[in-house]
Amino acid sequence: MVKVTSIEFQRLIKKGRQVLKVEQLSDKELDAIGKAEVPKKYKYLDAELD
Repeated sequence: MVKVTSIEFQRLIKKGRQVLKVEQLSDKELDAIGKAEVPKKYKYLDAELD
């Protein structure tokens, strides 16, 4: 168990969530997203899409 203050907890929650419009992403970021691949160790999850 880890104890944190409520203020720290709220900060951690906000830090993990960020909403961006596609227009806010740079060409470099969009290119990286387009080239991203799922690691082979997660290949078994493909069955969830069938």
